[in-house]
Amino acid sequence: MKSSGIGFVIAGIVFLLLSFIPLIGSLLSLVGLLFMILGIIWAVSAMVKTKEPDVRAIITLVIAIGSLFLRFAPSMLSSNSSSAKVPTESGQTTKEEIPETPPIEMTPKQLYSEFEKNKVRAEENYNGKKIRIAGKIKSIDKDDLNDNYVVKLSLDADVIFSDILCRFSFDHSDRIKALNVGDSITIIGDSPWMNISSVDLKNCIIDSKK
Repeated sequence: MKSSGIGFVIAGIVFLLLSFIPLIGSLLSLVGLLFMILGIIWAVSAMVKTKEPDVRAIITLVIAIGSLFLRFAPSMLSSNSSSAKVPTESGQTTKEEIPETPPIEMTPKQLYSEFEKNKVRAEENYNGKKIRIAGKIKSIDKDDLNDNYVVKLSLDADVIFSDILCRFSFDHSDRIKALNVGDSITIIGDSPWMNISSVDLKNCIIDSKK
C-alpha cells in the first residue's frame, strides 16, 4: 500500500512532463493531475492512520505538491500579468503602463556646474535619468567612431573650451540636417557623464514641445 502512493506521484510526474507535448498536452495534464491528487490523498490518509510522522508519506506529499506548483504556477502567473489591462479611448484594452518620470529641467551651465563641483556625485545622481536642456547650438558634427551625431551646446559666451555634447543616433539624420549653428534648441538626453572638459548626454532627442 505504501508503494502505491509513491507510484501515483511518479506516474503523475511523468504525465505532467509529457503534458508539454502539443495537441494532447491538455489531456496528459489532466491525467497527471489526477494521479497527483491520488498520491496526495494516499499521503494524507497514511499520516492520519498512523497518527505519527510517516517519512515516506511526507516525502510523497512534498514531491506531489512541489510538482504541481512547478507545472502550473508559471501559467497562472502569466495569465495574471496579462490580465492587468486598462481601457483606451477606443474602448480596447492594453497592458497598464507605468507613467514615465518627467525629465529634470536644467540649463547647460547648471548641468556642467554639477559635474564641475563633484564628478562622482553627479554621475551617480543622474545615471539613467533624463535631462531636458535648452541652449544655443555651438557646433554640429558627425562622430563616425561612435556612430552618432554630436550637437554641441554653449555654456556661456565667455566659456570657450567647456560644452554640453548631445549625442544623437543616425536615425535622427533629417532633424540634425535641419539645424543651424546659433539656433536655440531644447534637447532631452539621459545618463550625463564628464568627458575631459565637456559633459556628454546620451540617447538624445529634440524636444519638439518646446
